[in-house]
Amino acid sequence: MNKNNALIFGAFIAIALLSVSLASASLLGDFWNKITGNAVAEQGYRYAKWTCVNGVAYSEGSSTSCKTTEEWKTIASEKCINICVKSIWGAKRCGVATFSAGGELCNKMPPATCTDSDEADIYTKGTVDKGTANSTRSDYCTGLGSNMVVEYTCQGSVYNLTKYDCKYGCKDGACVKEEIIVLPNETITPTPSEVTYQGILNMLKKCKLIGTSGADCITTCENQGRVCASATAIIIPRSGNASYTSVLTFPMECGGTIGGRSIEIFAAQAYGAASNVADIDAYCNCCAF
Repeated sequence: MNKNNALIFGAFIAIALLSVSLASASLLGDFWNKITGNAVAEQGYRYAKWTCVNGVAYSEGSSTSCKTTEEWKTIASEKCINICVKSIWGAKRCGVATFSAGGELCNKMPPATCTDSDEADIYTKGTVDKGTANSTRSDYCTGLGSNMVVEYTCQGSVYNLTKYDCKYGCKDGACVKEEIIVLPNETITPTPSEVTYQGILNMLKKCKLIGTSGADCITTCENQGRVCASATAIIIPRSGNASYTSVLTFPMECGGTIGGRSIEIFAAQAYGAASNVADIDAYCNCCAF
């Protein structure tokens, strides 16, 4: 081997040893950082491009942005999650159709943790937090008639999102649980019956009009073992009263009031003075239920 070849071979060996040393140092450094808990920078990208299933294309990023592939994919999923199309065979597709991240490489320091307040429970509205600025996301309702929930969860140091159907609807970022009605030991379930002419006659037979002097139909019906359903007041003028000769009838509450006023006061106001009223009677509609 001549001198020049020896120098070239020596330089090649030196470069190879240096490369191995640097790679080993990097691997050992990452390994040591993982053991000690120190954050290790991840490879990030400045830009990302994707297309939703409906063909709408997006391109985001800048010279200062730096996100991992998983973070860019999450952003793409958020943009396309409610976009769906159907094929000619009826198959339904939703979300992202194509995706790529690229541009200038950058080092992305991952957050120490990612926390999910509801621990992926679709029946509880939760929030994921990566511990950095503008890194929180909360579950929310979507779909026709709010029948679906978008659930955010943690996947390693980044968050992920998935859309779920809610059988009983979605409210305030969570699926509504099935309402369970606890019945008492003894229950009476009414049986619906068809309304017929004979049925109406049978119902009317349970009620009868009872005339009474005065205005207390509640007591009058109770004395008959019945319940007052309605009442009518009969106001009779004094004989010889030239101004008011007609008998007045008014719908009355069962307790003897009309529009919140006692029947006596109402009668006096109707005829102008109590001295013009000869008598106050009532017809009580008393029913047996």
